Amino acid sequence: MKIPLSLSLLLLSVLLISYLKYRYTIEIKARRKAEEIIEYMTTHDTLTGLSNRYHFHNCLESELSNKSINSLAVIFIDLDRFKTINDTMGHGIGDRLLQEVSKRLMKCISAEGKLARIGGDEFLIYIPNLDRMKFPNYAESILGYFSKPFEINEHEIYTTLNIGISFYPSDGKDGETLIKKADSAMYQAKREGNKYQLYHSMQVEQMAEKLDVEMNLRKALEHEELFLCYQPKVNLSSGKITGAEALIRWNHPEKGLISPAEFIPLAEETGLIIPIGEWVIRTACMQSMSWQDAGMPPLVMSVNLSVRQLYEPNIVEVIKGILEETKLQPEYLEIEITESMLMDTEQGLKFLKELKGLGVQISLDDFGTGYSSLHYLKEFPINKLKIDQSFVRNCTFDSNDETIVKAIIAMAHQLKLEVIAEGVELIEHLIFLQRILCNEAQGYLFSKPLSAEEFVHKYENIEQIVINYGIPQELSNQKWMEEAVEVDRRELIDMVRHQQGMIFKFIKEDEKFIHTLCAGELTYQMGLLPEKIIGREPIDFLPISNALEKTKFYQRAWDGEENVLYQGKLNGVHYIASLRPIRKGGKVIEVIGTCIEITKINRNDKILN
Repeated sequence: MKIPLSLSLLLLSVLLISYLKYRYTIEIKARRKAEEIIEYMTTHDTLTGLSNRYHFHNCLESELSNKSINSLAVIFIDLDRFKTINDTMGHGIGDRLLQEVSKRLMKCISAEGKLARIGGDEFLIYIPNLDRMKFPNYAESILGYFSKPFEINEHEIYTTLNIGISFYPSDGKDGETLIKKADSAMYQAKREGNKYQLYHSMQVEQMAEKLDVEMNLRKALEHEELFLCYQPKVNLSSGKITGAEALIRWNHPEKGLISPAEFIPLAEETGLIIPIGEWVIRTACMQSMSWQDAGMPPLVMSVNLSVRQLYEPNIVEVIKGILEETKLQPEYLEIEITESMLMDTEQGLKFLKELKGLGVQISLDDFGTGYSSLHYLKEFPINKLKIDQSFVRNCTFDSNDETIVKAIIAMAHQLKLEVIAEGVELIEHLIFLQRILCNEAQGYLFSKPLSAEEFVHKYENIEQIVINYGIPQELSNQKWMEEAVEVDRRELIDMVRHQQGMIFKFIKEDEKFIHTLCAGELTYQMGLLPEKIIGREPIDFLPISNALEKTKFYQRAWDGEENVLYQGKLNGVHYIASLRPIRKGGKVIEVIGTCIEITKINRNDKILN
């Protein structure tokens, strides 16, 4: 049947209209989806999914227009050390950290509140109807969420917050004003180390002062306003000055001396620490060479390195260049770092190995007060531990500090590290540290930090302090000699313990052969422990038949036979032993024996009778 042309055109029109409606619907949905995506991207942070500053500001203004709102807190939050984490551990770790921080902060806000990331490591929160008097408890609860580390890619990362708060309506009646004042309060908290700070009007003046200090600090190097002082380090055995720590000072032409505690954090924050730190190293090395050229004995010059310097890509080349420029031998430069600077173990180890390759000495400063890890002492090429003055100050009357200082020194000596105690102010400190064999000390008992000229002038007087007020030189030498003997004994025992065979000694008391030493890997292969042998006779740890047979050989050696050999077997291990008597005044006083395994040589046949 043939369809009329008019009907065909009608059907075609219907199909075309249906298709156009379908395409229009699809395009509308796609457009709406695109608009939703664009809207989301313009109002949210793509990394964390939180509101951005624009969206936060609009929501805040809307909230403030609500007549039921009696009060409202705007909270400005900044992460501590985020730039350092980003620079040292990579942006990938930094991004993950920001995401995890966002999750923890979300737990801190109520349904009525709002959280936003406004860029970098900065966040904003507003909480309606939050009472000013109750805010300290709320701030402490936020900080509590950050007491535990973040675990990211097998790294444990600690970070804390700086929090600033402003309140509606007392501090402002519009969103922009409240945000600015919360920002100002946050910087005040960061500067003073308060962790959180409520806004008050004096902050404006303080921020202006900070900006003024920063501007002047940028000119200080050029105008030669910075200078170094040198605090002597003294050997506690000889009393001789062995080195000096270079300490920076700033003499402002109008404000006078400005404390390093005030301008060093600012230099860190602004990046000025890089040129300032390089100037310190160069000036200290030049001064050390100047003293040597004047006839003074070579001293180890110590320079503190900041975390920003530590992770500068070219810092090793900079130090190498300064040493070549000043002609100072590398062993006379000591770089002081702190435990918390070694947060990135891999990068820190790489830097220290490169620095060590120059021949420079490395000291771990403020030991025990940072993120302490014995891993640092095992893996890192450190020459010296520096006991923080907080332990030294009370060590003569606080038993806990006394124990800590003793433990640090004992551990360091076991690891073949030298120890220097800082903050030595009293004669009692000096004597205590000498008695427990601390290598060096610095502090006001010897001298405050001095100018280069004062250092030379007071040199001889400083070297008399240990002699005049410390324990007698003979007693000090005796203590160090005893320590050297003990170190040799420990090293001998360690060497014997790790040798493949076995070594043992015994004496004869009340007709019994008592072991006084037993060590070596073969001991454990036989199923024995040194603790089960030392202080005991053979019958206490061997089968009776073996013990009686062994006693015969012991007696032959005790009677003076020079080389007694015998073969034995214990717990499936075949061995051959040699006994030699030790004489004093012509009399045998002990016998030393050695064993080696012969199981693989001959498992069944007797080699000796």
